[in-house]
Amino acid sequence: MRVSEKEKRERVKFNVRIGNHIRRKRSDENISVGELARICFMEKPNLIRIEKGRVGASIFVLNRIAEGLKISLEELFKGF
Repeated sequence: MRVSEKEKRERVKFNVRIGNHIRRKRSDENISVGELARICFMEKPNLIRIEKGRVGASIFVLNRIAEGLKISLEELFKGF
């Protein structure tokens, strides 16, 4: 099935929004991107790409990020 241009734009917009939200949550906790990546067993460049909205993260990865921030997945999406 082919993805429409509208859906592509919506995905990009979502990725940017969730990435910015993760970055704010991380900054609020005074955790560096490198430290969060280490806690989440991720490569730092991959977390940077997620925070910049360049790639979408699976629910599994988002859950690991939430755990690394010591919040629930629900709390990660709160206010988003």
